[in-house]
Amino acid sequence: MVRSTPIPATRGPCGVNLNMATGLGGATPSPGDCTICITCDTILLFDDNLLLHRASKEEIETIPDEIKACYAKYIAFKKTHPLPNTRTMKH
Repeated sequence: MVRSTPIPATRGPCGVNLNMATGLGGATPSPGDCTICITCDTILLFDDNLLLHRASKEEIETIPDEIKACYAKYIAFKKTHPLPNTRTMKH
């Protein structure tokens, strides 16, 4: 099950408005969780108020290896299966 959860609106590093988080298995975000900007593929972290910020090199080093492996698979998949331009999609 995949479920999207409203989060406090944040601008991603690329300028896109991020106001929803989608979690596998119905997961909802918690402080310290990581996610990916679907527009620019930047790794982001949730702070205590569920606002997103770009993960620093030090923060990325603390992300578990299995999460990093998932990110690498996502990037490889996206190279061969481009997503629609999310900036121009009508919601």
